[in-house]
Amino acid sequence: REPSGDVAAVVMFAQDVSERVAARAERDALESSARQAQKLEAIGQLAAGIAHDFNNVLTGVTVFAELLRDELAADHSARGLADEILAASARGANLTQRLLAFGRKQLHQPSVLGPNAVVRGMAEMLRRLISDDIEFRLDLAADAPRVIADLGQFEQVVMNLALNARDAMPSGGRLSIATGEVDRSALPPGHPAGPERFLRLTVSDTGTGISDDVRPRLFEPFFTTKPVGRGTGLGLATVYAIARHSGGAVAVDTELGVGTSVHVLLPATDRPCDPTPTGTPSRHGGSHGTTVLVVDDDAAVRTSA
Repeated sequence: REPSGDVAAVVMFAQDVSERVAARAERDALESSARQAQKLEAIGQLAAGIAHDFNNVLTGVTVFAELLRDELAADHSARGLADEILAASARGANLTQRLLAFGRKQLHQPSVLGPNAVVRGMAEMLRRLISDDIEFRLDLAADAPRVIADLGQFEQVVMNLALNARDAMPSGGRLSIATGEVDRSALPPGHPAGPERFLRLTVSDTGTGISDDVRPRLFEPFFTTKPVGRGTGLGLATVYAIARHSGGAVAVDTELGVGTSVHVLLPATDRPCDPTPTGTPSRHGGSHGTTVLVVDDDAAVRTSA
Protein backbone atom coordinates (compact mmCIF):
# COMPACT_ATOMS: atom_id res chain seq x y z
CA ARG A 1 0.00 0.00 0.00
CA GLU A 2 1.00 3.61 -0.44
CA PRO A 3 1.79 5.66 2.71
CA SER A 4 -1.57 7.24 2.14
CA GLY A 5 -3.23 3.88 2.45
CA ASP A 6 -4.19 3.55 -1.20
CA VAL A 7 -3.63 0.17 -2.90
CA ALA A 8 -0.62 0.42 -5.18
CA ALA A 9 -0.67 -3.13 -6.58
CA VAL A 10 -2.34 -6.52 -6.21
CA VAL A 11 -0.38 -9.77 -6.32
CA MET A 12 -2.44 -12.89 -7.11
CA PHE A 13 -1.25 -16.49 -6.67
CA ALA A 14 -3.03 -19.34 -8.53
CA GLN A 15 -2.46 -23.06 -8.33
CA ASP A 16 -4.05 -25.87 -10.35
CA VAL A 17 -5.52 -28.29 -7.80
CA SER A 18 -7.39 -30.50 -10.28
CA GLU A 19 -5.23 -33.54 -9.55
CA ARG A 20 -5.54 -33.01 -5.81
CA VAL A 21 -9.35 -32.79 -6.06
CA ALA A 22 -9.47 -35.90 -8.25
CA ALA A 23 -7.22 -37.80 -5.83
CA ARG A 24 -9.40 -36.77 -2.89
CA ALA A 25 -12.54 -37.91 -4.74
CA GLU A 26 -10.93 -41.27 -5.51
CA ARG A 27 -9.84 -41.65 -1.87
CA ASP A 28 -13.37 -40.86 -0.67
CA ALA A 29 -14.80 -43.43 -3.10
CA LEU A 30 -12.39 -46.10 -1.83
CA GLU A 31 -13.21 -45.31 1.80
CA SER A 32 -16.93 -45.46 1.05
CA SER A 33 -16.48 -48.80 -0.71
CA ALA A 34 -14.50 -50.14 2.26
CA ARG A 35 -17.19 -49.04 4.73
CA GLN A 36 -19.87 -50.64 2.58
CA ALA A 37 -17.89 -53.89 2.39
CA GLN A 38 -17.42 -53.97 6.18
CA LYS A 39 -21.10 -53.33 6.75
CA LEU A 40 -22.10 -56.05 4.30
CA GLU A 41 -19.68 -58.49 5.91
CA ALA A 42 -21.12 -57.88 9.38
CA ILE A 43 -24.73 -58.15 8.24
CA GLY A 44 -23.82 -61.19 6.16
CA GLN A 45 -22.48 -63.04 9.18
CA LEU A 46 -25.64 -62.24 11.12
CA ALA A 47 -27.91 -63.23 8.22
CA ALA A 48 -26.08 -66.51 7.64
CA GLY A 49 -26.37 -67.45 11.31
CA ILE A 50 -30.09 -66.72 11.34
CA ALA A 51 -30.56 -68.58 8.06
CA HIS A 52 -28.89 -71.71 9.44
CA ASP A 53 -31.23 -71.87 12.44
CA PHE A 54 -34.23 -70.97 10.29
CA ASN A 55 -33.31 -73.74 7.85
CA ASN A 56 -33.43 -76.28 10.67
CA VAL A 57 -36.92 -75.12 11.62
CA LEU A 58 -38.06 -75.34 7.98
CA THR A 59 -36.68 -78.86 7.65
CA GLY A 60 -38.93 -80.08 10.45
CA VAL A 61 -41.96 -78.14 9.17
CA THR A 62 -41.54 -79.42 5.62
CA VAL A 63 -40.98 -83.09 6.47
CA PHE A 64 -43.77 -83.26 9.04
CA ALA A 65 -46.18 -81.53 6.62
CA GLU A 66 -45.29 -84.04 3.91
CA LEU A 67 -45.83 -86.96 6.28
CA LEU A 68 -49.16 -85.47 7.38
CA ARG A 69 -50.31 -84.99 3.78
CA ASP A 70 -49.36 -88.56 2.89
CA GLU A 71 -51.58 -89.81 5.72
CA LEU A 72 -54.59 -87.92 4.36
CA ALA A 73 -56.87 -89.17 1.62
CA ALA A 74 -56.80 -87.23 -1.64
CA ASP A 75 -60.27 -85.79 -0.93
CA HIS A 76 -59.66 -85.02 2.75
CA SER A 77 -60.54 -81.44 3.70
CA ALA A 78 -57.27 -80.98 5.62
CA ARG A 79 -55.07 -81.98 2.68
CA GLY A 80 -55.25 -78.44 1.28
CA LEU A 81 -54.01 -77.08 4.60
CA ALA A 82 -50.98 -79.35 4.44
CA ASP A 83 -50.31 -78.13 0.90
CA GLU A 84 -50.44 -74.53 2.13
CA ILE A 85 -47.90 -75.35 4.85
CA LEU A 86 -45.60 -76.89 2.25
CA ALA A 87 -45.97 -73.89 -0.06
CA ALA A 88 -45.12 -71.51 2.77
CA SER A 89 -42.13 -73.69 3.69
CA ALA A 90 -40.90 -73.53 0.10
CA ARG A 91 -41.05 -69.74 0.16
CA GLY A 92 -39.16 -69.74 3.45
CA ALA A 93 -36.54 -72.10 2.01
CA ASN A 94 -36.04 -69.75 -0.94
CA LEU A 95 -35.49 -66.86 1.45
CA THR A 96 -33.03 -68.99 3.43
CA GLN A 97 -31.00 -69.70 0.30
CA ARG A 98 -30.86 -65.98 -0.46
CA LEU A 99 -29.69 -65.23 3.07
CA LEU A 100 -27.02 -67.91 2.87
CA ALA A 101 -25.85 -66.65 -0.51
CA PHE A 102 -25.74 -63.11 0.84
CA GLY A 103 -23.75 -64.25 3.85
CA ARG A 104 -21.56 -66.43 1.60
CA LYS A 105 -22.19 -69.43 3.85
CA GLN A 106 -23.90 -71.40 1.09
CA LEU A 107 -22.14 -74.45 -0.32
CA HIS A 108 -20.04 -73.02 -3.14
CA GLN A 109 -19.28 -75.37 -6.05
CA PRO A 110 -17.57 -73.31 -8.76
CA SER A 111 -17.31 -74.68 -12.28
CA VAL A 112 -16.64 -73.26 -15.74
CA LEU A 113 -19.97 -72.06 -17.15
CA GLY A 114 -21.13 -70.87 -20.52
CA PRO A 115 -23.40 -67.95 -19.53
CA ASN A 116 -25.44 -68.10 -22.74
CA ALA A 117 -26.35 -71.73 -22.16
CA VAL A 118 -27.39 -71.00 -18.56
CA VAL A 119 -29.58 -68.05 -19.57
CA ARG A 120 -31.20 -70.00 -22.42
CA GLY A 121 -31.90 -72.84 -20.01
CA MET A 122 -33.75 -70.42 -17.72
CA ALA A 123 -35.62 -68.60 -20.49
CA GLU A 124 -38.82 -70.65 -20.39
CA MET A 125 -39.10 -70.38 -16.61
CA LEU A 126 -38.49 -66.61 -16.75
CA ARG A 127 -41.20 -66.19 -19.39
CA ARG A 128 -43.68 -67.86 -17.06
CA LEU A 129 -42.71 -65.54 -14.20
CA ILE A 130 -43.33 -62.29 -16.07
CA SER A 131 -46.72 -60.99 -17.15
CA ASP A 132 -48.08 -61.17 -20.70
CA ASP A 133 -47.74 -57.42 -21.18
CA ILE A 134 -43.95 -57.59 -20.78
CA GLU A 135 -41.88 -58.39 -23.86
CA PHE A 136 -39.03 -60.78 -23.06
CA ARG A 137 -35.88 -60.52 -25.16
CA LEU A 138 -32.50 -62.26 -25.19
CA ASP A 139 -29.46 -60.59 -26.73
CA LEU A 140 -26.68 -63.08 -26.11
CA ALA A 141 -23.34 -62.37 -27.77
CA ALA A 142 -21.87 -65.37 -29.59
CA ASP A 143 -18.44 -64.53 -28.20
CA ALA A 144 -19.58 -64.05 -24.58
CA PRO A 145 -16.74 -65.41 -22.43
CA ARG A 146 -17.01 -68.29 -20.02
CA VAL A 147 -16.81 -67.70 -16.27
CA ILE A 148 -15.89 -69.69 -13.17
CA ALA A 149 -18.94 -69.54 -10.92
CA ASP A 150 -21.36 -71.59 -8.89
CA LEU A 151 -24.23 -72.58 -11.19
CA GLY A 152 -26.91 -72.10 -8.55
CA GLN A 153 -25.60 -68.67 -7.62
CA PHE A 154 -25.33 -67.61 -11.28
CA GLU A 155 -28.95 -68.65 -11.82
CA GLN A 156 -29.90 -66.77 -8.65
CA VAL A 157 -28.30 -63.59 -10.02
CA VAL A 158 -30.31 -63.86 -13.25
CA MET A 159 -33.52 -64.67 -11.38
CA ASN A 160 -33.21 -61.83 -8.86
CA LEU A 161 -32.49 -59.24 -11.55
CA ALA A 162 -35.31 -60.50 -13.78
CA LEU A 163 -37.84 -60.34 -10.93
CA ASN A 164 -36.70 -56.82 -10.00
CA ALA A 165 -37.08 -55.77 -13.64
CA ARG A 166 -40.55 -57.29 -13.79
CA ASP A 167 -41.67 -55.47 -10.65
CA ALA A 168 -40.39 -52.18 -12.09
CA MET A 169 -42.88 -52.49 -14.99
CA PRO A 170 -46.37 -52.77 -13.43
CA SER A 171 -47.93 -51.48 -16.67
CA GLY A 172 -45.85 -53.63 -19.01
CA GLY A 173 -42.73 -52.98 -20.99
CA ARG A 174 -39.65 -54.84 -22.20
CA LEU A 175 -37.26 -57.03 -20.21
CA SER A 176 -33.94 -57.80 -21.89
CA ILE A 177 -31.07 -60.06 -20.87
CA ALA A 178 -27.78 -59.52 -22.70
CA THR A 179 -24.27 -60.94 -22.47
CA GLY A 180 -20.97 -59.71 -23.83
CA GLU A 181 -17.30 -59.18 -23.10
CA VAL A 182 -15.76 -56.04 -21.61
CA ASP A 183 -12.36 -55.05 -20.22
CA ARG A 184 -11.41 -53.55 -16.87
CA SER A 185 -12.43 -50.06 -17.96
CA ALA A 186 -16.06 -51.09 -17.40
CA LEU A 187 -15.44 -51.75 -13.69
CA PRO A 188 -16.49 -49.19 -11.07
CA PRO A 189 -13.69 -47.00 -9.62
CA GLY A 190 -11.66 -48.55 -6.83
CA HIS A 191 -12.02 -52.18 -7.95
CA PRO A 192 -8.96 -54.21 -6.88
CA ALA A 193 -6.42 -55.33 -9.46
CA GLY A 194 -7.19 -58.58 -11.22
CA PRO A 195 -8.22 -60.01 -14.59
CA GLU A 196 -8.39 -57.86 -17.70
CA ARG A 197 -11.38 -59.60 -19.32
CA PHE A 198 -14.90 -59.81 -17.89
CA LEU A 199 -18.26 -61.20 -18.80
CA ARG A 200 -20.95 -58.53 -18.66
CA LEU A 201 -24.42 -59.86 -17.90
CA THR A 202 -26.98 -57.09 -18.32
CA VAL A 203 -30.64 -57.21 -17.31
CA SER A 204 -32.57 -54.18 -18.57
CA ASP A 205 -36.13 -52.96 -18.19
CA THR A 206 -38.20 -50.08 -19.52
CA GLY A 207 -39.77 -49.41 -16.16
CA THR A 208 -39.99 -46.59 -13.66
CA GLY A 209 -36.25 -46.08 -13.13
CA ILE A 210 -34.52 -45.34 -9.82
CA SER A 211 -34.48 -41.96 -8.13
CA ASP A 212 -31.26 -40.28 -6.98
CA ASP A 213 -32.19 -40.60 -3.31
CA VAL A 214 -32.62 -44.37 -3.62
CA ARG A 215 -29.50 -45.14 -5.69
CA PRO A 216 -27.01 -44.96 -2.79
CA ARG A 217 -28.99 -47.66 -0.96
CA LEU A 218 -29.51 -50.07 -3.87
CA PHE A 219 -27.20 -52.77 -2.48
CA GLU A 220 -28.11 -52.21 1.16
CA PRO A 221 -29.46 -55.42 2.71
CA PHE A 222 -33.16 -55.42 3.60
CA PHE A 223 -33.75 -52.04 1.94
CA THR A 224 -36.66 -52.10 -0.48
CA THR A 225 -39.06 -49.63 -2.06
CA LYS A 226 -41.66 -52.32 -2.68
CA PRO A 227 -44.88 -52.50 -0.62
CA VAL A 228 -44.93 -54.58 2.55
CA GLY A 229 -45.07 -58.26 1.66
CA ARG A 230 -43.77 -57.74 -1.88
CA GLY A 231 -40.02 -57.69 -1.31
CA THR A 232 -37.36 -58.69 1.20
CA GLY A 233 -34.71 -56.16 0.18
CA LEU A 234 -32.24 -58.98 -0.49
CA GLY A 235 -32.42 -59.20 -4.29
CA LEU A 236 -29.74 -56.70 -5.27
CA ALA A 237 -27.80 -57.21 -2.04
CA THR A 238 -27.47 -60.90 -2.89
CA VAL A 239 -26.43 -60.12 -6.48
CA TYR A 240 -23.81 -57.70 -5.15
CA ALA A 241 -22.47 -60.24 -2.64
CA ILE A 242 -22.23 -63.03 -5.23
CA ALA A 243 -20.49 -60.78 -7.75
CA ARG A 244 -17.98 -59.49 -5.19
CA HIS A 245 -17.30 -63.01 -3.92
CA SER A 246 -16.49 -64.07 -7.50
CA GLY A 247 -14.08 -61.16 -7.99
CA GLY A 248 -16.54 -59.13 -10.04
CA ALA A 249 -18.67 -56.05 -9.62
CA VAL A 250 -22.13 -54.61 -10.24
CA ALA A 251 -22.94 -51.34 -12.01
CA VAL A 252 -26.33 -49.67 -12.53
CA ASP A 253 -27.53 -47.30 -15.25
CA THR A 254 -30.95 -45.80 -14.64
CA GLU A 255 -33.17 -42.91 -15.64
CA LEU A 256 -36.54 -42.02 -14.15
CA GLY A 257 -39.40 -42.90 -16.46
CA VAL A 258 -37.06 -44.58 -18.95
CA GLY A 259 -35.78 -47.71 -17.25
CA THR A 260 -32.85 -49.41 -15.57
CA SER A 261 -29.96 -51.62 -16.66
CA VAL A 262 -28.04 -53.66 -14.09
CA HIS A 263 -24.63 -54.87 -15.27
CA VAL A 264 -22.99 -57.79 -13.48
CA LEU A 265 -19.32 -58.17 -14.35
CA LEU A 266 -17.60 -61.49 -13.65
CA PRO A 267 -13.98 -62.46 -14.44
CA ALA A 268 -13.69 -64.32 -17.74
CA THR A 269 -11.77 -67.55 -18.31
CA ASP A 270 -10.43 -69.37 -21.37
CA ARG A 271 -10.92 -72.79 -19.79
CA PRO A 272 -13.43 -75.09 -21.50
CA CYS A 273 -16.80 -75.64 -19.86
CA ASP A 274 -16.95 -78.40 -17.30
CA PRO A 275 -18.96 -81.42 -18.47
CA THR A 276 -22.46 -81.86 -17.12
CA PRO A 277 -22.63 -84.83 -14.73
CA THR A 278 -24.25 -87.85 -16.38
CA GLY A 279 -25.14 -91.37 -15.42
CA THR A 280 -26.84 -92.76 -12.35
CA PRO A 281 -25.31 -93.04 -8.90
CA SER A 282 -24.20 -96.49 -7.85
CA ARG A 283 -26.31 -98.25 -5.28
CA HIS A 284 -25.02 -100.42 -2.50
CA GLY A 285 -27.19 -103.48 -2.05
CA GLY A 286 -26.66 -103.86 1.66
CA SER A 287 -28.07 -106.71 3.67
CA HIS A 288 -31.09 -106.49 5.94
CA GLY A 289 -30.50 -105.05 9.37
CA THR A 290 -28.27 -102.19 8.21
CA THR A 291 -28.04 -99.42 10.82
CA VAL A 292 -28.10 -95.75 9.88
CA LEU A 293 -26.80 -93.23 12.40
CA VAL A 294 -28.43 -89.79 12.21
CA VAL A 295 -26.58 -87.00 13.99
CA ASP A 296 -27.83 -83.41 14.25
CA ASP A 297 -27.90 -80.82 17.01
CA ASP A 298 -31.51 -79.85 16.23
CA ALA A 299 -34.26 -82.07 17.66
CA ALA A 300 -36.73 -81.31 14.85
CA VAL A 301 -34.17 -82.30 12.22
CA ARG A 302 -33.32 -85.54 14.05
CA THR A 303 -36.95 -86.52 14.52
CA SER A 304 -37.96 -85.75 10.94
CA ALA A 305 -34.94 -87.63 9.59
